[in-house]
Formats: sequence, C-alpha cells, structure tokens
Amino acid sequence: MNPGICLFTAPAMPLPALDARGSPDTDSRGRRRADMLGSGEPLREEASMTAQDGRIDVLVVAASAPDLAGLRASLGDTHVGTVRGLSVTSKVVGGGPANAASATARGLAAVSPRGILLLGTCGVYPGLPDYQPHDVVVTPRVVALDHAVLQGGSEWPAPLSTTLEASPAIGAGMSAGRHRTHVASVASPLSFTRSDSLASRVTGATGAHVE
Repeated sequence: MNPGICLFTAPAMPLPALDARGSPDTDSRGRRRADMLGSGEPLREEASMTAQDGRIDVLVVAASAPDLAGLRASLGDTHVGTVRGLSVTSKVVGGGPANAASATARGLAAVSPRGILLLGTCGVYPGLPDYQPHDVVVTPRVVALDHAVLQGGSEWPAPLSTTLEASPAIGAGMSAGRHRTHVASVASPLSFTRSDSLASRVTGATGAHVE
C-alpha cells in the first residue's frame, strides 16, 4: 500500500474542571491546564495564551512523535504556536484505542480546544491509481475494520457503532490546501492489513480508501 498522510477532524466540546476547587483553566492546585499538556517538557506560560480568550483553538494529536515532526517549524519545541491566526498545540497520544482515548481525553481537559485534529500516516488499498506516495487524505469518516468480519468468520454486535463522522466544516478547510489532497473514508483495524488479497476487499466492503 502506498504511504500517505491522513487527517481526521472533529469539533471539541469544552470540558469542565476535573476538580470542584479548580476552574476550566486550572486544576485544584492552581496549575494552568495548558501548561500540563504536551509530550515532554511543560508548555511555556506565554505561549499557552495565544487564543484571545486564553483557550487553544486546535489540538493536534498523533500516535507517535514522528507524525508531528512536520509541525516543529510552526510550533517549535514547546508544541504550541500560531498558524494562520489560530492557536495550535500538539500531543502524542500513543497507539491503540485505549491509550489514545485516555491521552486524548487528558489533552481535551487540559486545553479545552475548539477543534481537534488526528494526524497520522496511512496506506492506500490496491486498485486506487489516483493516489501517490505522500498525498494527503482528509477523511469525512472513520470505519472500524475487523478482518474476521470481512472474511465472514464473525460479526459486529448489533448495538456497536462502527463508523465515526468527522467535522464537515473543519474537513472542508483542511482539504482546501495546496498539497495533493483526497477526501476519502479511512478504515481503522486493530491490526495492520498485510495480505494484498485481503486488502483488495476492504474498499468494496467498507468504502474506505486507506487505513
């Protein structure tokens, strides 16, 4: 599968304080939540106040630090900066649903962003010649993929939702860039698809172009 860059966007609901003695911007010890976020050193106090009301506009999350390397020119070593008038910060949340969900929730509580962007690399399924290496994919939805379900050996439980819709407004803005960009659904399996014959069935079964 050809490698690419995948973007998933969503609006973020502001979260209240985690401690009744604190506030949405500080914890019970008076520490700024924005300064508690990051994947290394604490954020600088002055950099964390780039939004007009003290909030971060966009939180960018990724599974690993290399996925965020391209943001260093804009955000620097503090992981905080201003991009086209928006205050942006980034956070490594790790791989796997449990790790990523927990770390992302902590990031949302720390900075209460207006929107969140999941950034990562992806592979393109066979039979899609319009894609080239390093193309950008902005996805309107993420589809859960289970290889056993795909092959008819198991099924999803009826109450389980297997799709997650992205923010149309944020997605439209992200897809308007100058780089080669595609708008397509993304499959999210628990394990990488390594079989070409299996990979060739995913698009027809799920509508996803990449994983």
